[in-house]
Amino acid sequence: MKRTPAIIISLLIFGVTVIFILYTFANKLNNLYNFSRQYPTPPLELLAETDIKYNSYYIAGATESHTYLGNAAAPSHLLVVDKMLTDTQHVRLKIKSTKNFKYRSIKVNVDSPYFYLTDGSLPATLRGTLNDWEASRFKDEKAYFSTFLPINKSSFALTMVSSKSNENILAKATTYPPYIQLAPSILEKQVDGIFCTEGLLHYSKELDYLVYLYRYRNQFICMDTSFNVIYRGNTIDSISVAQIEVAEIKSDNSKTLAKSPLVVNKQSRVSGNWLFVNSNLLAKNDHPKTFEESSIIDVYDLKDGIYKFSFKLYHYQGGKMGDFKVIGNRLVVLHDHFMRVYRIKKEVLAKYLAWPDESVSAHESLHLP
Repeated sequence: MKRTPAIIISLLIFGVTVIFILYTFANKLNNLYNFSRQYPTPPLELLAETDIKYNSYYIAGATESHTYLGNAAAPSHLLVVDKMLTDTQHVRLKIKSTKNFKYRSIKVNVDSPYFYLTDGSLPATLRGTLNDWEASRFKDEKAYFSTFLPINKSSFALTMVSSKSNENILAKATTYPPYIQLAPSILEKQVDGIFCTEGLLHYSKELDYLVYLYRYRNQFICMDTSFNVIYRGNTIDSISVAQIEVAEIKSDNSKTLAKSPLVVNKQSRVSGNWLFVNSNLLAKNDHPKTFEESSIIDVYDLKDGIYKFSFKLYHYQGGKMGDFKVIGNRLVVLHDHFMRVYRIKKEVLAKYLAWPDESVSAHESLHLP
C-alpha cells in the first residue's frame, strides 16, 4: 500500500508524457495536411524521352529549339539536345588563356546567345557565345557569391553572404560602376540569417521580375530588377517559420544544421508569368503512397501570387525527378539518366492559367503542336 502514491504519480507522469507526444505529433501532421491541391486530369502529354547515360547532368538553360545540360562531374562538358530529343551534340567548353584559374565548383549557365562559367568561391565569371563555346573573363568580380543569374548582358542577380552581418543577402552585379549593389533588407531573418533565408533565385524576362523562393518556409518574393519588392507571396502550405535548428562550430566560427530541416520547397522554375514549385509537403488530398512515388509541382501566377493548380511527375525507371525546366508549354524533366519532354495540355493552360484558346494558340512562346 505504501507504493500506491508513487505508482499513481508515475502513471500520471507517463500519461502526461504520452499526451504531450501525441499533441506534438498531431501538430506536425496538421502542418503537413491542412491544405489541398487542385489536380487537372490529366494535365501532361509525354512527347519524347531519351537515355542521356549519366545522372550527373543538370539543366543549364534552354531555348525554344534546344536544351543545354551541364555536367556536375565534368564541368567542361555540355550536352545540347534538340526540342524533341532526336539529336544530341556533345560540346567541350573552352577557356581562353587565364593565368592561375583553378576552379573549385564551377557551374554552367546558358542564356542565349551567351553561356557563362561561374565559380562564386574564387570568385570568377567567364562568358562566351553559343557560336564558338569559348569563354573568357569578362568582368572583375568584387565579391564571393553562391548564385549567379543573368538579367541581361551587363547585369546579373546574385545571392551572397554579407561581410557585415554574415547573413544571406541579394545583390546586383554590373559591368559598369558601381559594379556591386547590395540589397540587404529583402531577405527576412527568422533564425540565423543563413539557413533560414536559404532559397532559389529566378528571373522572368517576360515580366522583368526577379523571384526568390525560400526553401524552408512558405514564402516567395517578387521584385523588379533594382530589388524593389513588388509583393511577398505565399505557397499553399502553412509552414511560415523555418523549422530548423542551427549549431555553432566554435573552432572555425561557422554554423551548421543540428538536425535535418523540414524542406518546404525542393526546387522551382519560372517561365513567363508562372512559378512552378516542387513542393516537399503532403496535402490533405494527396495519397501518401502516390506522394512517395512522384514529385509534386504547384503552379502560381506571378502577376498576383495566386495558386492555380498542381500536377504529379511520377518517378521513371526507379529515378526521382532530378531537375526540370519549363519553356512555354513544354516541360523538360531529368530522371536519373533519362530525359523526358512533356506538353502541358492546351485545355489546362486555358482553364487554370486563364489563357483563352485563341490567345494560347497565338502566344509566341508556346508553340503548341
